[in-house]
Amino acid sequence: MVNRISRRKFTQGLMAASGLLLVSRRARAAEFELRQFHNQPADSPLDKWLVQMWDAVKTESNGRVQVQTFSDNNKIAGGDPAALNMVASGELDFFTLNGGSIGNLVPASNVQGLLFAFHTPAQVFDLLDGDLGDYLREEMKSKGIYAVPKGCFDNGFHQITCATRPIRTVEDLQGLKIRTPDAPIYVEAWKAMGASPVVANFNKLYETLKSGTAEAQTNPLAVAEFLKLYEVPRHAGNDFQRCGHFFIPAPPGIVLRPLEGNDRRASLEPA
Repeated sequence: MVNRISRRKFTQGLMAASGLLLVSRRARAAEFELRQFHNQPADSPLDKWLVQMWDAVKTESNGRVQVQTFSDNNKIAGGDPAALNMVASGELDFFTLNGGSIGNLVPASNVQGLLFAFHTPAQVFDLLDGDLGDYLREEMKSKGIYAVPKGCFDNGFHQITCATRPIRTVEDLQGLKIRTPDAPIYVEAWKAMGASPVVANFNKLYETLKSGTAEAQTNPLAVAEFLKLYEVPRHAGNDFQRCGHFFIPAPPGIVLRPLEGNDRRASLEPA
């Protein structure tokens, strides 16, 4: 039976595994079983990408490192905030989350949620793969978590969908009950533009819209599609997109439980 392991044992084992890979490609039973959470459904692109990535890690480690991916955060109570706390405490090995929500633990990460700050996906990746990303990863280390270099997944830019009216200008936001994650960078931004933010975790998004607690939300259109949000809102903010690029970038970066040296390099090289 495979047992959960300590960080020290994992580090020592992967250091040994790195050497063995040079001389042997025989299949071995998994020695290190780890877990990856993410907040999207099992049939989402993110889920498929993560499964492919960890399959590559399994191959490169000759089967000794196996990471099981759990969609919908394994349906834990508390959603994304709870999963992030599990990473920081060492209860969870890998997680994906956008910078604005990581900002509750690492304030510098709020820069990713600044409205109008980013204009194209290329700009986002250049910054997060460059000096800004390096700075944010250092800030995360002080809180006991690690972000994988060049490990961002692209959800796309956020767009507003609304059940009650089209959203084309800031005037259309006045008094609008819009769902937002529990992240001050988002809550304060909506308030500043005259909207009435409704805080709800990602796993409660559909329910919040269907009940009428919120009449609008913001997510990439691909996310709105696989969450079936088209069953609730009647208007999508495409016109607003073209005239004002009012987006919140959300390419979630993998967040790691604190691991040392060779274990990080061995498990993340295929990414």
